[in-house]
Amino acid sequence: MLREQPATAATTTRSQVVISDLAAADAENLFAKYDYENISLLPRGALAEVLRDIGLEKVLGGEFGAFVKLAFDSHSADSHFLSPQEFKQLYYRLLHRYTNLLPRPPALRVTVYSAKNLPPADVNGKAGR
Repeated sequence: MLREQPATAATTTRSQVVISDLAAADAENLFAKYDYENISLLPRGALAEVLRDIGLEKVLGGEFGAFVKLAFDSHSADSHFLSPQEFKQLYYRLLHRYTNLLPRPPALRVTVYSAKNLPPADVNGKAGR
């Protein structure tokens, strides 16, 4: 006896991926930068601005508009907005396709020149055992 499966079950593949902390932070920062209304949703126009910001328009040239439309339509569940999770999925794909554009280097750099009253640095992670 054959069982019918919903079309989505037959045509979709679920997988779980891991991205670096730097890439995850970059994706979250990009999303937050263009979430103008602070509602945790990106409309199609905001996605175009994100992709322009990372330099994809220069790479794709005249194909940029079609790419934005396809990227949005293929990652948005409701065809109106991208959620943070949907954006991270798109970011992951872009990260592996456009390795020279993503992840962007962090804007914040912290350098400690000296410190007082701290225990010596433990580069091997064996102190306190």
